[in-house]
Amino acid sequence: MLKLDDLQTAYPKEPEQTTNDEVLVIYQTRACLDTVCEALAFADQSKPETLKGELSNLLDQLTGCQVRLLIIETNDNDQEQQQISLLRRMLPSHCAIILLGGNNQVSTVREWRRMGISYQLWPADKEDIVDQLRLSLSQTATRTAHAALRIGVTGVKGGAGTSLLSAQLARMLVSETGQSGLLVDHGYQGSNLHVMLGIATLEVEAKDARQLFTPQQDIDFVQASSLLIRLSEQLNYLSSSSLHTTHQAINQLTWDNSFIVEDCAAELPVSDSDWLAQLDTLIIVIPATFSGLCQGRVILEQLHGQLQKPECEKLRYFLVLNHCQPKQKVNAELARQYFKRTVHGELPWVAGCEEWLITGESADTGCPAIARPLRNIARTIIGKSTLTDTPLERLKRRIERLKRRFQ
Repeated sequence: MLKLDDLQTAYPKEPEQTTNDEVLVIYQTRACLDTVCEALAFADQSKPETLKGELSNLLDQLTGCQVRLLIIETNDNDQEQQQISLLRRMLPSHCAIILLGGNNQVSTVREWRRMGISYQLWPADKEDIVDQLRLSLSQTATRTAHAALRIGVTGVKGGAGTSLLSAQLARMLVSETGQSGLLVDHGYQGSNLHVMLGIATLEVEAKDARQLFTPQQDIDFVQASSLLIRLSEQLNYLSSSSLHTTHQAINQLTWDNSFIVEDCAAELPVSDSDWLAQLDTLIIVIPATFSGLCQGRVILEQLHGQLQKPECEKLRYFLVLNHCQPKQKVNAELARQYFKRTVHGELPWVAGCEEWLITGESADTGCPAIARPLRNIARTIIGKSTLTDTPLERLKRRIERLKRRFQ
């Protein structure tokens, strides 16, 4: 006997439509949104998620974004172009970006294409947008994944706080981007990152992984991945191996991460133009002492010589003042006057700082006093606006410091 259920299942299923959360449109004008929605409907796609406003005001809402396609109506100004470039690091590598703007210069289109971003002249008809939509949403589309944002961290001398900043900055970047990252240890002569991360077994695990390879051995992606130690769901650690192996591993893993933080506490990378050329950002940690300022000026003079080279001209650098000892007279304003440059962060002295470091807690939960400046450094790097202190937050931090002092 023929059953009704059999007849129903005999018909082929209709293809499933793309879900709403696979496409996100950032628009400023209603005409742009209407045209994009019409083009999506013509391409058999459902209505997208939308955000209205300028990109600079919406970056926080894009944290952890996992869409397959992001469409942005752009103003084509310099600030927005820089934010779009940094936005690539806040998105998963499988995400395609289409810009809708009014710049008809071929050089502009070519530059975006080099970064794996499509550019469509706007205003446009829906037919002009449909082909790009179909290509971007195709399961077989071969898009250029973006390389990780590479951030080098160094100090003007040992004990400046480079490893502390590297470890906590990597965690802050995971929080601010919602994407995966890598913390790299360049401490070839000795490292204390395992202390800064509060993981006593980290050094032993790293040593076991390093013994699998000889110092000059060439490694592939699988071998590079075997060197990783998971710190959290979205953050991995690459221990210091030989210089050759570490740099090879970074090159293999750069396409699988949104950012890479490299702790170079044991070396002065300003003398290595080849390494500087691979970085997007360099952070220089300066102790809040007069001798720290003097050493910082020497490093900056060396760095400026490197920045004159064509391969390093796009490198950004940030200065961070760290109060390693209590009651230091040097502050950010004095450092700014001395260097005649912006100081992008100032980490305060915190009594009993070591007590929370060895627990492995992040600064957010373990040491709120330095969490805010660390978070603002991370936000500055990826193009987000910095957060301002409120009186209530300052009071909370003061209470927290008093609790620690009397524990």
